[in-house]
Amino acid sequence: MTETGTRARSRATVVTDAGTVYSHTTIRVAGNAHVGEAPFVLLLVDRDDGGRQLGRYRGDEPPAIGTRVEVVELVGDVPVYAPSEEGR
Repeated sequence: MTETGTRARSRATVVTDAGTVYSHTTIRVAGNAHVGEAPFVLLLVDRDDGGRQLGRYRGDEPPAIGTRVEVVELVGDVPVYAPSEEGR
């Protein structure tokens, strides 16, 4: 239970570190929280455990839909994906 006037926050967890690219978009004009980081690629990944997760991509050009990717680091709560070894 939370106190009145406060919000409970949940931290993202990476349940599995690999999956397949379902969708992607390139952010060219970022909001205040990401000023100076644009452009960057966001991925929607179908995780191997059956879930779907939004994360960033390490690279300037988005990968093809269906590309195998894996989490290579967490930046705060955000997973950063790169092509997996098995998908290369």
